[in-house]
Amino acid sequence: MQPRILSTILVTSSLLVATSAHAGPKQLHRVDLSTPLERMESELSTQAIRALIGGDYEQALTIADVGVITDPGAPWPHYERAVALVHLGASAEADAEFLAAQARFPAEDRWGRSVAIYGRAHALAEAGRCEQADRVFEEYAAFVRKDDPEAAAMALSYESDCRLPQAPTRVSARHTRVLQAQRRPQASSR
Repeated sequence: MQPRILSTILVTSSLLVATSAHAGPKQLHRVDLSTPLERMESELSTQAIRALIGGDYEQALTIADVGVITDPGAPWPHYERAVALVHLGASAEADAEFLAAQARFPAEDRWGRSVAIYGRAHALAEAGRCEQADRVFEEYAAFVRKDDPEAAAMALSYESDCRLPQAPTRVSARHTRVLQAQRRPQASSR
């Protein structure tokens, strides 16, 4: 599958599956544009999504990195960063970012959490990490079953669709250094 099509599928399928039935988790529309910081975060998110859909994963990662720095507690920059990392072949880092996004959605934002869980499951399946993907698809199904039994059943059917990993998109030297720096323990400052 072409990387641009795969990116569009990953971004939109997470959103569609999470809201496939009318009774599914309710999307919370809380876009707060009341402060300059909130407006900047919204613009960064829009730019990252455009880059992802356009297949410019390096640019999406760079923009998402700025979003994470701007507000480390915001879930969407971590989600966008995860999707970019999937396409850059950094599946372990992507997995951590999906988990970071999931943890940052408020408990009442079941839709946001479901999107992060589903995105993670799909990314693990695409990376050929089938046992992990199966567990996360099961986690997603359990999470949405009460709200959306159809989405839960659909996710469970994806367990058998896991495949061998495809060749990753080349990661630039700059982002390779960034990823390596993130893996190193930080020296304590005194």
